[in-house]
Amino acid sequence: SALSRKLGGYSVHGQLARVALAQHDEATFKHECDLMKASPQGELAVLRIQAGLAYRHGQFRRGAELLAQVRGSMEQKEMKEGAAGALTVQAFWESLYGLKGQAAADASKSLLISRDANSVSTVMTILALADKAQEALKLADGLAKSRPLDDFTQSVDVPVVHAIVALNQGDTAKAIEDLKAAVPYDRTQSVSRFIRGRALLRAGRGADAEQEFHGILDQELGDSSSPFVPLHQLGLARAYMLQGNKDKARATYQDLLATWKDARALSLLPCN
Repeated sequence: SALSRKLGGYSVHGQLARVALAQHDEATFKHECDLMKASPQGELAVLRIQAGLAYRHGQFRRGAELLAQVRGSMEQKEMKEGAAGALTVQAFWESLYGLKGQAAADASKSLLISRDANSVSTVMTILALADKAQEALKLADGLAKSRPLDDFTQSVDVPVVHAIVALNQGDTAKAIEDLKAAVPYDRTQSVSRFIRGRALLRAGRGADAEQEFHGILDQELGDSSSPFVPLHQLGLARAYMLQGNKDKARATYQDLLATWKDARALSLLPCN
C-alpha cells in the first residue's frame, strides 16, 4: 500500500482523515491529522480541513481565523499564490453565505496578491455573488479572451458568472440557459449545479430543483468537511416545499439544523 511504502506523504493521511470524517470516526480522524502535522505542508492541510469543518458548521469566525493562519504561514514563506488562495477561499464562503461586502473586499484584496487564472476564476464568481456585476463580468470577459481553448473556462467558469448576474437581475430563464454549457462537467464540480438549483427554485420548478440538489448532495456528502452541504440541504428543503411535500421538507430542515447545531450565525443562511 501507499502507506507501507511511505508514498504520498501527508496527502494519503489527508484522504484517510476525510474517510474517517465521513464514517464519524473521530479517533481515526484525529490520528490521521496528527500524522499529517509531521510535515509543514501537512500542518497547513489540517488547518484547511478544520476551516472547512468550521464553515460547514456555521462557525464563520473560527473558519476565518484558521484560514488566516494558513495565509500567514504562506506569507512567511513568500508563497504569494498560496496566501492569495487562502484569502480567496475565505471570500468564496463569505459570498455564498451572504456576507457580500466582506466577500468583495477579501476577493479584491486577493487579486492584489496574485492574478493567476485559478484565482481570477474564483474571484469573478465571488464578485458576481456579491452583486459586483460590472467587476465580475469584466474579469470573466478577460479570462475568456485569454483562454479561448480552455473548455472548463468557456463552459463552466464564465457561464457561471453570467448566470449569477442574470439571477441577481431576476432573469431566471437566462441563468438556466447560461448553465447548460456546464452540464457535462456536473460530476467534476458543484458550483454550477448549485447556481442552477437556485435558479430552478426561483423559477418555481421544484421537481427539477430537487433533482439538482439531490445530485450535488450525493457528490458533497463524501467530503465531510465541505461547507457546501448546508446550502444544498437548504435548497433541497425548499424544493420539497415548492412541491408541497412538507414531511420531506421538515426532515431535510432537521438535517440542516443538526449540521448547524453549533452555528454562531444561523441568520446568515441565504434567503434565496
